[in-house]
Amino acid sequence: YVQDPAPLSHGMLVVIGPGEWVNRGVDRWVERWHPMVCGAKPKIPWFIACDFAGTFAVACLHALNTENFAQCGHVKLASAAALVALALCDIVTQPRATRLAASFLPASTCLQATAMLLMATGYYHHDTGYPTFPLAQGVLLAAVLLLLIKALADVFRAAYAVRTHRKTRIADHARGSA
Repeated sequence: YVQDPAPLSHGMLVVIGPGEWVNRGVDRWVERWHPMVCGAKPKIPWFIACDFAGTFAVACLHALNTENFAQCGHVKLASAAALVALALCDIVTQPRATRLAASFLPASTCLQATAMLLMATGYYHHDTGYPTFPLAQGVLLAAVLLLLIKALADVFRAAYAVRTHRKTRIADHARGSA
C-alpha cells in the first residue's frame, strides 16, 4: 500500500482514500486479489477473513430450515449477534482504507442487526403482522441506501483512478523511492 504523492482535498480523502495497493516487484498478487484488498488498510489483511466469516455465518443461519415462529426468532437473534460482532470488529480495528467505507459499512451492518432484532421480536410474538416487521423493512431500506451510496463512491473512486492514472502514478512513485 503506497500513499498518493499528489495532494488531495479532505473530501477526496474521504471518498477515495490516501493511497493504492501497487506491485513493487514481479509478484502480481495485487492484480489477482485487487477486488478483495483494495478497500483495506495495510497491515490488516485478516479483515477479509473476518468479513467473510461474518457473512458466511449469517448466510448459514438463514439457510437453516425453521418450522415455527420461535425458531425463526432464534435465527434472527443469532443473525443479529453475528452482525453486531462483525460491526464491532469493523469499528474497533478500522480496517477500511477510506473514511466513507469506515463509517458507512459498519453503520449498514448495525442497521441490518437492528432489523434482525425487530424481526425476532415479531417472531417471538407469533405474529408476522406485528408492527416491528414494517419497521424492520424501513431499517433495511436505510441499510441498502447506505450501501448504494458506498457503491456509487466506489464507482467514482474507480473512475477517478482511471481518469488520473492514479495507480500508475503511485506505482511509479513507489518504484522511484524503493
